[in-house]
Amino acid sequence: MVDSVAYHVPADFGFPARYNWTRALIAEYIQIEWDKTYTIRGVSGLLHKLGFSHTRQRRNRPDFL
Repeated sequence: MVDSVAYHVPADFGFPARYNWTRALIAEYIQIEWDKTYTIRGVSGLLHKLGFSHTRQRRNRPDFL
């Protein structure tokens, strides 16, 4: 799972037009691949144990502001 989340986008696994992993998508991916059910909170804990951290995309703004 680590390689899938770290080096691929959800669209690579058939999720429609998704370019960022969300906890909900990861939970769905785990359900499909390993037939295990995780809550969103459970996915957060799993990701933390695997060394992932929460990030947000920064908005692009002109340098002159």
